Amino acid sequence: VLPGIILGLLIAFGCLYIVPLMVDQKIGVVESVKESWRMSVSKPVTDQIIIAVVYGGILSVGGSFFITLLFAQPLATFILLSSYDEKLALAGYEEIEEEIEEEM
Repeated sequence: VLPGIILGLLIAFGCLYIVPLMVDQKIGVVESVKESWRMSVSKPVTDQIIIAVVYGGILSVGGSFFITLLFAQPLATFILLSSYDEKLALAGYEEIEEEIEEEM
């Protein structure tokens, strides 16, 4: 049971940016998983750990009651998208676009 929980947390950690990448960069699922993993493990990793814990915590607490979920989901998504924009700014938006086009 414990290895499954650890694997699930690891996958959730690395796949936080899949939807923003698919919408923003207009790429497929496989490419967005690769890019999301690369963004998640790029330095500083501690920032990504904090974002993942805060995102999961807000959704866990907010999911307790229906009315709180209405406020928690947008807040958690806003935090995730802020982190996504920060990661794009650190990596350089053009570099990510060029890497994705080269892989296609």
